[in-house]
Amino acid sequence: MYYLTNEAGRFKAVQADVNSFLMTVWEGNVGHGVSGKKELQCSSADEAWDHVCAQVTEARSNGYSPQPIETSQLKLNLANAVVMEFALKHRGLYARVKGCTTSQFNSGLAQLEEVVRVLIDAGFPLGFRMAGNAVEVAFNGTAIRIGIASEQEWATMSPKAREIFEERGFIDSSILLPCGKGLWRLKTEETVLDVCVRAFLAELKKAGAEFEVESDAEYTLDPMRPFQRQDIEEMDWYRGSPQVLKALENADLLGPVKMKVETVIDLGMSLFL
Repeated sequence: MYYLTNEAGRFKAVQADVNSFLMTVWEGNVGHGVSGKKELQCSSADEAWDHVCAQVTEARSNGYSPQPIETSQLKLNLANAVVMEFALKHRGLYARVKGCTTSQFNSGLAQLEEVVRVLIDAGFPLGFRMAGNAVEVAFNGTAIRIGIASEQEWATMSPKAREIFEERGFIDSSILLPCGKGLWRLKTEETVLDVCVRAFLAELKKAGAEFEVESDAEYTLDPMRPFQRQDIEEMDWYRGSPQVLKALENADLLGPVKMKVETVIDLGMSLFL
């Protein structure tokens, strides 16, 4: 099960019962308790867990962060909770950006574009397109979109929308505020899109952008050597795409060292298409 809160003091708790396969979502205010409850009867533990993962990714894409179960005021029986590895089709990273200039973003974008070209040359059917200050990379029906809102785009938004976005600190999970702050949800589904994300984030960090990265599953990233052989080989997607290492090696992108990314697993437009 998961317990998540946001900076406004709202919470969301999600649990699937291992015996009944009932998935339950509680929402409310940290100081005032539960304000809503939803239930979904599933036919198996796998189905129930899949819905738990979907609820968690949706919440995190809306600015919620996982917290220790013990901090929840809800009386939950953890012994009855379904606990599995986070579902592959929902996996990804969350980058909470504290500061990113257009110049820094463009540095990350240039490296991303280079790696996309390497992967396409290696036979991976990636799509890449630019739209204003945003870029989209797609693979087998999954797409990652990242960008920064321009001052012109910001000016077209209603005063109420700007007020809401500034108060919560992000526009949505793909576009940063014009000041370079916000949230990126990088849904890789543990496919070769992970290599694209590694390239972008590493170059962004080297360019001086400030951000923190969290993952739904075990994840290791060294900004100075984002494509370390050991880290790549540990990823689930690698089993079906071992040729990616050779492609990266031929492009002189592999290297040695590593930094652990925080893993939160709490039990308690096309240029090339």
